[in-house]
Amino acid sequence: MRSIFYLLLMSCFSVFIQALPKNRRESSRTPVPDSSKEWKVYGARQLESIHELGAIQLNGTSVKGPVQVNGKLRAEKAEIESLQVTGQASLLSSVVNGQTMIQGSLIAHSSTFKGAVIVHTSRSQLMSCVVESILVKPDQWGRTPQVLELLNGTQVKGPIIFESGKGEVITMPDTELGPIQGGTIKVYRTK
Repeated sequence: MRSIFYLLLMSCFSVFIQALPKNRRESSRTPVPDSSKEWKVYGARQLESIHELGAIQLNGTSVKGPVQVNGKLRAEKAEIESLQVTGQASLLSSVVNGQTMIQGSLIAHSSTFKGAVIVHTSRSQLMSCVVESILVKPDQWGRTPQVLELLNGTQVKGPIIFESGKGEVITMPDTELGPIQGGTIKVYRTK
């Protein structure tokens, strides 16, 4: 059972590392621009709102209004009023004060979601996060089961609802969950 835990942990870590900006993975080297992916980077500043198409990176950015992205979003130490992403969303040490709606993939680490999280996907992963509630809508391809990984002390205060009725929550003993509707739970133990 311990080997399953380490395998799961390494898998999660690998996915998270891939979601980090390249310059965070390369220690002392100057990052080489990736010409196939142009990222629009917002630094440590305050904005009213963001409405973008493409790849967006928020580094210490505070957004008073909605953030709407059709493409990819990487947010590190960002504070966002509300979030809507069609594509891929990766958050690290960030706060979303209102509703979060993701149609695509969501990976979050050490982040807080003060409003409802609504995802249209077959798989999402939250590690060391605090979440108000989660609604998992059927993904556009109808893949089941829909998997929600809630790991490393993640807390979900309210309900976790799978509209498809075919959901699966993968978790660990240190995770605090609200009631689960439309899904089953698998708890991986460390010992």
